[in-house]
Amino acid sequence: MTVILPRRRRNHYNSGGTELKNITLELIEPDRNPSTWREFLDAKGEGIHHVAFEIKGMDEKTALLENF
Repeated sequence: MTVILPRRRRNHYNSGGTELKNITLELIEPDRNPSTWREFLDAKGEGIHHVAFEIKGMDEKTALLENF
């Protein structure tokens, strides 16, 4: 297991996380400045903001869907 240490970024949030085999978990704590994370937290409270997937052969899959 890899632990990603918390760090302060200039984008107005603190973050930290870890990598578990094929999953990366990132925790984000926005500050009071306007941001997509602050909007989400103010509107919905704590929770999952987004989920991302890494897809092998993305160009081919995009072309397949565009021609579908």
